[in-house]
Amino acid sequence: MTVAHHITALGGIAKRDALLKHAITRRQLSAAEQTGSIRRIRRGWYTTLPASDPRVVACRLGGVLSGQSALELRGAWMWNRPRVLDVVVLRGTKLQAPPPSTVRVTFLPELSDTGCASVTEALVIAVKHLPFEEAVAVLDWACHTRRLDEVDLHRLCARLPKPLRRIAEWVDRDCESVLESIVRTRLRLLGYEVVSQVPVDTVRSIDLVVDGVLGLELDGRAYHESSFESDREKDLAIVLEGRSAMRVSYGMVRRDWPRVEQGIAAAVAMHRGHRRASGMPERHRRLQTP
Repeated sequence: MTVAHHITALGGIAKRDALLKHAITRRQLSAAEQTGSIRRIRRGWYTTLPASDPRVVACRLGGVLSGQSALELRGAWMWNRPRVLDVVVLRGTKLQAPPPSTVRVTFLPELSDTGCASVTEALVIAVKHLPFEEAVAVLDWACHTRRLDEVDLHRLCARLPKPLRRIAEWVDRDCESVLESIVRTRLRLLGYEVVSQVPVDTVRSIDLVVDGVLGLELDGRAYHESSFESDREKDLAIVLEGRSAMRVSYGMVRRDWPRVEQGIAAAVAMHRGHRRASGMPERHRRLQTP
């Protein structure tokens, strides 16, 4: 295996010490750098990635990629693209120059030997800085994809600022998409009881059941454009089981949430014959404050 293959296997960025442990010699590193198969980012760090890759940018600044930026590279559910590049730097390190406004630096007592922080480390940084509903979404992703188990989740939350530690109560490993996560959290913040992936017949599940009476289906374009007939069959099954059915698209949630919220309130009220008080309960509002 070549030096470049070793670095690629380690994630595209590697520290010299880590490569030496893989029986790569300093002479081999120098030869690979001279041929252009690898590049040195800074002293002791090498890469096979393009210069524009966020991991390379982070390494050039003296740290490793973390937070939402690192999670996006791993395929985490993102409601919004990262606005800043999260970089973690070894505590005590003196930066060569102030970081640009597009970079947020966090100092930690130890760093990964690769160009990207672990999922757990990235989640800790991300949850501290993301809006509450988006923080829940990345934790939903981590639990749904089994990157975190129940013990891992509670250990992670113990490392968060005290007002955020109860975020574990909002995470749902049954959640199957960022759209479901965002809508579920918004509705819970409004005081609704929301359950994910409730069976409706022998082969299907309702995305979200609201207050036990509304079957809410959330249509992401990539999947539902090819499942028109099946979706209508599911809507019928929801009604036959005694619930109201509502179908909402990604675009409606993204661009017209107040109207979606009004529709959900009206559907629940019509089914139950009463009006729900609007607004966010104080017990939930407090959880949003980091």
